[in-house]
Amino acid sequence: MREQAFEIEPLPPFYEEFAEAFGEKQIFIIGNDQRAEWAINALRKDEEQFTRQIDVCDKEIARYQENKRRLIEERDGKAAHLTYMLQSYFRTVKPRETKTQYAYDLPSGSLIQKKPTIAYERDDALLLAYLKASAPEYVKTVESPKWDEFKKARLYYSGKGVTVADSETGECVPGVTAVEKPGGFTIKAAKEAG
Repeated sequence: MREQAFEIEPLPPFYEEFAEAFGEKQIFIIGNDQRAEWAINALRKDEEQFTRQIDVCDKEIARYQENKRRLIEERDGKAAHLTYMLQSYFRTVKPRETKTQYAYDLPSGSLIQKKPTIAYERDDALLLAYLKASAPEYVKTVESPKWDEFKKARLYYSGKGVTVADSETGECVPGVTAVEKPGGFTIKAAKEAG
């Protein structure tokens, strides 16, 4: 019977530390079929244990994720309910008014109702053509509308619909549409003394 020569990979450098950590006094070498069988079975058992433990971890992660989802849902539901109740209460009090909002101050925080704002969606090409013909002083030399100046000086919005008019000529301004942005309700908690 002829022996075959196999090249054996050297043991990894950490093996001795690994063996010590697991209480092995000497390096284990697979030198016969029985030890090879033992090693195969040890790998199989380790893999089964690893798979079982990973499965347990995955189930625990899923359980924690479900708990987290439920907690977030409860918190969001409670916050929505209390916000609705505070918003209802806000309608019964006399808040102070500023240019952009109504606010009602309490010792623990403030109830704030932002006023609606108008945002203008515009087609600069159409607006530019209009401004060139009727208000060239609002056209930049780079051929774009002087939007901020024109808006401040001559733009008129009646508060109805989406049409925007030139306050000097009364004409509808092409390329500009009024879009109402709803106001928002917020609760601002007072800073805690630290």
